[in-house]
Amino acid sequence: MAWLYGPGQPSKQAPPNKPGSYRWRNKETGAIDYIGETGNLHRRMLEHERSDKPVNRKTHNFEWKQADGRFSVENRREHEGYQIDKHRPKFNDRAGGAGRK
Repeated sequence: MAWLYGPGQPSKQAPPNKPGSYRWRNKETGAIDYIGETGNLHRRMLEHERSDKPVNRKTHNFEWKQADGRFSVENRREHEGYQIDKHRPKFNDRAGGAGRK
């Protein structure tokens, strides 16, 4: 599934207004506390910060990878589910892949 995003570590720079995968990594523990996928990385980061979720840029790093544009939303959601299953982040309520169509 890495082929969706290419090699290398996720970026911690300001995210683009592009589709991709993201995670919130706890600054103190290094644990991945939340994983998701979105059609707009920048918008989704801001939505999380306005929500009641216990992740924000004070306590967590927003790490992301832009998706390869050749792949569908379904491919990204499949990858999201794989990553959630692999890392078991404590703030994900679902197994992934259940976003809006």
